[in-house]
Amino acid sequence: MNRIAPLAVACLFALAGCHKASDTDRADLSRAAAAAPATASSASTAPAPATPQTTLDHVTLDGKPVTVDDMSLQRYVFQPSPQPQVTVLLDKGDWSKEGSLRVDMQNAMSWAVTLTVDIDGAKPSEHLHATVGIPAGPPQTLVIPLHATSPRAMGMQAGPPMPYVSGGKRLFVATTVEGSLDLSHVKSVRLSMPAPTAAQTLLFGKLDTSRGDHDLRDAYTGIVDAWGQYTRGQWAGKVDSDDALRGTPHPKPEPKLKAGAATAAAAMPAAPATATAHKGFDRYGGRTDVAAFKGTGWFRTEQRNGRWQFVTPEGHAFFSLGVNVVDDDGGRTYIEGREFMFKDLPPDSGRWAPFYGTTGKSAGDQTASTGIAFHQGKWFDYYSANLFLADGRHWRQAWRARTIDRLDHWGFNTLGNWSDDALSQMHRKAYTRSVNIAGTFGNVSSGYDYWGRMPDPFDSRFAQAADTAAAQATKEVRDDPWMLGYFADNELA
Repeated sequence: MNRIAPLAVACLFALAGCHKASDTDRADLSRAAAAAPATASSASTAPAPATPQTTLDHVTLDGKPVTVDDMSLQRYVFQPSPQPQVTVLLDKGDWSKEGSLRVDMQNAMSWAVTLTVDIDGAKPSEHLHATVGIPAGPPQTLVIPLHATSPRAMGMQAGPPMPYVSGGKRLFVATTVEGSLDLSHVKSVRLSMPAPTAAQTLLFGKLDTSRGDHDLRDAYTGIVDAWGQYTRGQWAGKVDSDDALRGTPHPKPEPKLKAGAATAAAAMPAAPATATAHKGFDRYGGRTDVAAFKGTGWFRTEQRNGRWQFVTPEGHAFFSLGVNVVDDDGGRTYIEGREFMFKDLPPDSGRWAPFYGTTGKSAGDQTASTGIAFHQGKWFDYYSANLFLADGRHWRQAWRARTIDRLDHWGFNTLGNWSDDALSQMHRKAYTRSVNIAGTFGNVSSGYDYWGRMPDPFDSRFAQAADTAAAQATKEVRDDPWMLGYFADNELA
């Protein structure tokens, strides 16, 4: 009986060894470093770890492994050079069933450090590359998806802030990966820095893989809350309930006055709310403290002393300070196909129905839309829904009144392009209109065409289209003295 137990244990170890041998390559950069003669006195000249799996190029070891937050980590010092790197050579290299590379690590510096991760295949043309900015702070697991990806594939211009905490662990998922790779023949993993000018220290531990694409999907899951806010961050003023959205700040207590001062204050008449709001300005926002121009009843320009100036309808110099897109209709977010990113979406019926819609969005020749997924289909308007929660059934009227007051308090005097028409008709701000030139005419490529191709100004059809667009844009506002001017197209490149 005493002989059976050791035999059973030996069999278990053998089975465990067989299981590991059939799995993908693993490396422990903290154990590999421990095998190297890297003492405190010789850290600056320590050779590569005594293992054929890991090589160091302009990287040295510093001290012995340490355990931080249950991670065994070794300090690697990246020396100033064109590209210091740690290379892990793989024995088997069959990652065909794997979805992500995972590396336990920590940035030992007090600033963010740029790290590049390269995964090489058997052929020179097969290669995956990611560049990440590792922030200073506690240890984390760096996750590199084993396929090309980009935030644009998720309908975003940039990925969620990293790292984030999941299951009590800090994860840094590289949301941008470039290249292509045959995962059945993976040759090596390289961790490097682009030309550091001073020594930079990172700690590395276990290097492993995980199956499936859940790491990348988890990085985007539930990142938007019920009010359209980022779920993984906290900041002053972040809404945490519908009541908080409706609420107003508690008034600060009035300072106590002495009896005589209180009596005098009570005897003073209340000042009008706008008594000094526009002192020194005419009703259009023109300055009354400088030499006047001739009033014509319209906004215009005039040159005086070598300087061109706006002139208000009443004949005063005007410096236009405006905001574009002052509108309540700018919060639409496409949700179709990526519902997993949004928490607690309301039902698309009843009182919430007006805030849902379905549209298509043609990218056309715009480089700005290249590679952007989820840019059509069902959407939800977070901004308008929040206004509804805050102000009730008459939310749009409340928004307009509040917006004009805010612009006043912030010192803006102009409604820029793409703003709400109803705001301009309140006649409290100078405003602008768009001249939307459309039609069939020649165009010219700039080679980039971020928003589209440049119209050919020498095509007579373009001149006709411009005349038609100008007539349409001026039709309803040409007799309004608050009209400042017109925009014709925008950011053509």
